[in-house]
Amino acid sequence: MSERSNQTPPEKSGLKKEKGVFKSLRFALSGIFLLGSAVGTSQDTPKTVRYVALGDSITAYNNSDGFVQQFGNYLRTKSSHGLNVDNIGTPGIGTVALMDNIKSDKEIRKAISNADYITIEIGTNNVALYKSVYEKNKCLGSNNEDCLKEMVLQFNSTWNAILDDISIINPNSKVLVTDIYYGSVDFDREAGDFDVLNKYFKEMNDYIHSSSTLRSIPVANVHAAFNGQTGNEDPQSKDLLGYFYHPNSKGYETIASEFIKAEKGAE
Repeated sequence: MSERSNQTPPEKSGLKKEKGVFKSLRFALSGIFLLGSAVGTSQDTPKTVRYVALGDSITAYNNSDGFVQQFGNYLRTKSSHGLNVDNIGTPGIGTVALMDNIKSDKEIRKAISNADYITIEIGTNNVALYKSVYEKNKCLGSNNEDCLKEMVLQFNSTWNAILDDISIINPNSKVLVTDIYYGSVDFDREAGDFDVLNKYFKEMNDYIHSSSTLRSIPVANVHAAFNGQTGNEDPQSKDLLGYFYHPNSKGYETIASEFIKAEKGAE
């Protein structure tokens, strides 16, 4: 303040020139600072890849050997960025409950809206529910198969609703799905039920593939990995299952591997 008061004021013409120089310099520096700020923001704020896993208890298994964690590790390595995993697997649910959850749960919708990647694993409990009705000979119809036909129709419609809702909530996310494996092949074969049940099981898996292909959604071929190309092999004989037809560590590794193959194949 004192230094400025001791200076001799410049002439008016000199003052105008000096103001013009400072004004030009100020704008030039402002541009530099703005550019530096933009560059700094891009460099200083690392991207976090957001991965949302939707499904039943197979998805909900959140240990390090679960397929969600393994697929997440693959995404982290691939992107060289941070990773946020939101595991929304819910034990016991089928496609109806998952559809309803996506429609009504604000937190799930928010997670989907922010996701870069989404995996969907669902349908095993649809089969389990109707299979138990069939085995009790309460499936109705002349050949006790009416409820199995209903199972396929219900699965197809709710599966479509799930994919439709996700595409509306977040059309930019990369969605991957899996078909479903048949866990009790030998048990059902010994009971004389396998051929009938597998026919409808195959219809569901075929629909997963056809509907996903139409939407350009990659499918993890878990059924073939667990049950062989014919679909007649029991995954127990391959040491892929643990408690009550759930995957063991080797089974989860296999599921993760199929998701990774599907993701790479879609590039």
